[in-house]
Amino acid sequence: MLKALARSGIITQLSVILALLVLYFVTPQAGFVSETQKLHLAPFGEWIFNQLNNYPIIAWPASIFLLLLNAFLLNAILIKHDITPRQSLLPSAVYLFLLLFTANGNYLTPVLISSLLLLFSLHSIMDMYGKLYPYTRILNATLAIAIASMIFFPLILFALMLWISFFTFRINAWRDWVISLLGIAMPFFYLALLYLWNNNLVYGFKTYERLWYELNFSLPHLSVQEYSAIALIGFWTIVSASRFLSDTTDRLIGIRKKMWIISHFALIALASVLLSGSSMLVMLPLIFVPASAMMTHAFANQRRAWLHDLFFLLTFAAIMLNRISF
Repeated sequence: MLKALARSGIITQLSVILALLVLYFVTPQAGFVSETQKLHLAPFGEWIFNQLNNYPIIAWPASIFLLLLNAFLLNAILIKHDITPRQSLLPSAVYLFLLLFTANGNYLTPVLISSLLLLFSLHSIMDMYGKLYPYTRILNATLAIAIASMIFFPLILFALMLWISFFTFRINAWRDWVISLLGIAMPFFYLALLYLWNNNLVYGFKTYERLWYELNFSLPHLSVQEYSAIALIGFWTIVSASRFLSDTTDRLIGIRKKMWIISHFALIALASVLLSGSSMLVMLPLIFVPASAMMTHAFANQRRAWLHDLFFLLTFAAIMLNRISF
């Protein structure tokens, strides 16, 4: 089933995407327990969340728009860097399928904005390959990561993805390291100036000190339904990742290294989500970015197609049980 979908044309894949969007409108969002707990937002994230609370009518349309923007941007990035065959919308379809397991618009929108920034950073990092002077791409990547961390502070860990890519792409000029540090520091420097202008500099320091101490690996209380969905998605991702990484040896060196960058994205996204504590379920869409790329590759190239069909059916059932709140 999934392998046939991978070989189908854009019209069929677009029909699947439209069907998934219909599910968003006709079924309720998953009622995550973590939504009743404190959401660990950085200052920019708090501002976005407050705006959505003040104007609730825009929360759902904004989340749908950002959802589609993330899905098609991910698809375009994978095609641009030859990870996914051209003339395919399959990564977008898989990403939208996984995003059925998400919170409501107020909680989803800040995560999707962060995801959009991290996708831009991912593209900038992969685009560094083969460039003699990748200074602009390094600056763009780090600026996007820093701004994303102003929404969810654990996302500052994605700076590691850039620094690991220096070793992956064999970039070792001292200027590249300096530019990356400047790119991380610049948004926080301007944020400090904003706090200083409003006589709130001490408050700003205390806010980030609190965010630092809130980093923890404590898992929120989850229901059996939520555990089941997470376990199925996680196991399916692991199976897909094994195929994804094993196929890197058969690719051109440039594509191989970019596939490694996607795997680095997956590991750092997992660490960021786990560090978010009670916000873990809300931030799951960050893991869905590399997971959808790996799943798409796996069931498009796997001989045992029935295995991924089984994962899909079980995962779909678990996700829908969460959405209809049985």
